[in-house]
Amino acid sequence: MPDEVHDDYMKSVFGVDVAARRSATPTAAANPSAATPAAGAIAAVKPKNAAAGAVDRALAAAAAATKVAGMTDADVGKLSATDKVALLRDIEAIGKPTGELRKAQIKIFRNMQLDPDFKKKEGERADKVADEVKDDGDVKASANDWASRSADQKIKALKRIMEAQCKQLGIPTPPIVAYDKAPSGGNVEDGNYDPSDGKMHFNTNAGANKTFNDAVDTVVHETSHAYQHYLVKQLQDGKLKVGDPNYDQAQMFAANDADQDYIQPDEDMAAYVAQPEENHARIVAADYVDKIQKKLTGPAPAAGH
Repeated sequence: MPDEVHDDYMKSVFGVDVAARRSATPTAAANPSAATPAAGAIAAVKPKNAAAGAVDRALAAAAAATKVAGMTDADVGKLSATDKVALLRDIEAIGKPTGELRKAQIKIFRNMQLDPDFKKKEGERADKVADEVKDDGDVKASANDWASRSADQKIKALKRIMEAQCKQLGIPTPPIVAYDKAPSGGNVEDGNYDPSDGKMHFNTNAGANKTFNDAVDTVVHETSHAYQHYLVKQLQDGKLKVGDPNYDQAQMFAANDADQDYIQPDEDMAAYVAQPEENHARIVAADYVDKIQKKLTGPAPAAGH
């Protein structure tokens, strides 16, 4: 295939401008700073290598997307976590995935599962947290009569649960920042963990977190996001190695952690729910709600979100 035809195909199908990437780095001739023949040779090699590397990454991304496109969802689901992460790395290596690259990324996320050992460990943590908070006066009072509790009393009880969870996770407890935001246009905002400030933002408005179980679901879910960011940072800093019990799951979180690699609900709801960061936070929160409620009063009604 002639270069110009190949380049047009890559751009139209995968959103990858190979030609631009090939020529993005200036040649040695455009670099008059080379003071000696040796320096000039080095200057010539580096941009060529950089340009070749960009093209190689673009081709690897297209190859990964093509492979995924030729697989059924069931086939993708059968891939090992290591293979899925490898495909995602190739797809995500050239910036925000678009076109067929984004479709492949979504398909992989839609068919990812938690690492079984990691999930088991989270279940054991939930058991320990439920045991720890079952006799706490503030937690019990909030569970028994959530509606009549003041915002400060609710926050105090939730902080106790977060402290117990973070102790099991081995991370600092994020500060809780209360705010009051009414539902708008049918959308209810319960709260969020903001990695930019390291804080848990919790909505105390009467239209949000209507029950104790809803509130526990919110703070455990968002604390789980804080734990994900912690693990990704540990991975990036080289503190998590192959063989570490958190390594495989941290690799999955890392492939989903950047804004460009996060799937929004309006883009693909199934992928949004199944992507590693949301799937983990949702499963863990539901488990905590169930186990805490059972320790306090018996079987738990489902959280309202």
